[in-house]
Amino acid sequence: MKRRRAVVILSPLNLRRLARGLAPWVARGWEFVPVPLDRPVESILRLISGQKADGVLVEFDIDLVESVFAFGKPTVVLFADLIVDGAVCVNVDDYAVGQLAAQHLLERGLRRFAYCGRATMHAPERMRGYRDSLREAGLTVSVFEEATAAAGAAGPVWQEPSARLQKWLQGLAVPCGIFAAHDSLGRTLAEGAARIGRRIPDDIAILSASDDALVCEMAEPPLSCVALPWERIADAAAGWLDRLVSGKAAPEDPVRITPTTVITRASTEVIAVGDPLVERALRHARDNLRSLQSVDQWVRALGTNRRQLERTFRAATRESPYSALIRLRVLRARDYLIQTDASLVDIAELCGFSRPEKLSHHFRRVTGEPPSKVRRRERRVVEVR
Repeated sequence: MKRRRAVVILSPLNLRRLARGLAPWVARGWEFVPVPLDRPVESILRLISGQKADGVLVEFDIDLVESVFAFGKPTVVLFADLIVDGAVCVNVDDYAVGQLAAQHLLERGLRRFAYCGRATMHAPERMRGYRDSLREAGLTVSVFEEATAAAGAAGPVWQEPSARLQKWLQGLAVPCGIFAAHDSLGRTLAEGAARIGRRIPDDIAILSASDDALVCEMAEPPLSCVALPWERIADAAAGWLDRLVSGKAAPEDPVRITPTTVITRASTEVIAVGDPLVERALRHARDNLRSLQSVDQWVRALGTNRRQLERTFRAATRESPYSALIRLRVLRARDYLIQTDASLVDIAELCGFSRPEKLSHHFRRVTGEPPSKVRRRERRVVEVR
């Protein structure tokens, strides 16, 4: 097998994010030489010139990209939506990120929505996807733009919530779902909400985008987020570089990779349906899925009767208590499938299904897909910490 070499110019953070998606291409004959993006442009260009490279993968930076093209190597530009003649541009589908955020918050029963972003790359398209999806549902969005941070497009890991941001949060009618364009903004929102006495997720449910564990899992409470498809982005970039080196033409449009996964954490574990009995019932079910065996058991735990529960559920949610219980079980099972390597037998037990076959049946009915397909496409291997 003829070995091919690619110079990979990425920030250290993005190199870690993309490494798993690039790794299978090593077995296909590719060698990747990492060059840190945070070096001066002149230093990066000297490193490239010293390599006998077949192609280049480069994170978008307008000055650097123009200089890299001067080498005349097949080039894939990452995280760029512009069209560069002769090169392939690969990026996440930011509009779809916003759509997925809207879908997640709508599933929580919320009817008031807000967005927090910056006038930087990625954020405007995410806002547009979010706003358009909610408009289709007849809903409006309160928009807040934070000042552009100096530390990169997404800003630093955390920054002090401004007085202007806290005033905006104070003026939102609650309960409200907020989509933050980046994880760092999500954490800043959480701090701002705490300072003005807003409860998360009961008053404000916060969803961010990217799934940077340093930000999301160290926030209080931990942040739910749209997980960006880093492995598929890396695989697409390497695949297109392989095609370019083999003489294939670049596509006319940027290659956009669609995210499909929301990692659910405490910041969006909200129940907002407008009826006190239904909200109490859903919270009880959410917290006791494993042990809750039937609707009758549920009714007894709530101190009501089945007829009353049926009537209030249908008025508030347009579904029966049984259907709501099954949906909660399936959504919890989907989280386990994506975020853990637990077996289907164990997941069924954890979610209150008596057998894995029942889990598979209801999972397909609710989501339109079998559990195995979702796991193959979305599975996130849990790292031992």
